[in-house]
Amino acid sequence: MTFKEKNSTKKWIMEALFNLLQHKEYSEITILQIADCAGLGRRTFYRHFKTKDSVIEYTIKLLMAEFAENILLRHAETQERIITAYFSF
Repeated sequence: MTFKEKNSTKKWIMEALFNLLQHKEYSEITILQIADCAGLGRRTFYRHFKTKDSVIEYTIKLLMAEFAENILLRHAETQERIITAYFSF
């Protein structure tokens, strides 16, 4: 998964969590594992996120913003165009 995040540290944390999710259940993943996978310290994780849930929430916000931008760029004003934008996204 590729994230359009300008803050490199947040991007590394998000990517680390999603990489770990390919091998482990969400409930089994710890903050320390995410930080290690991202090549960061635990304190750095906590400077950017409070919990691993907040990483997921932030990722969803980014994806929704990107989707909204996609709809605007495609001038998706009709239901058909919105559906097309959705599936191309």
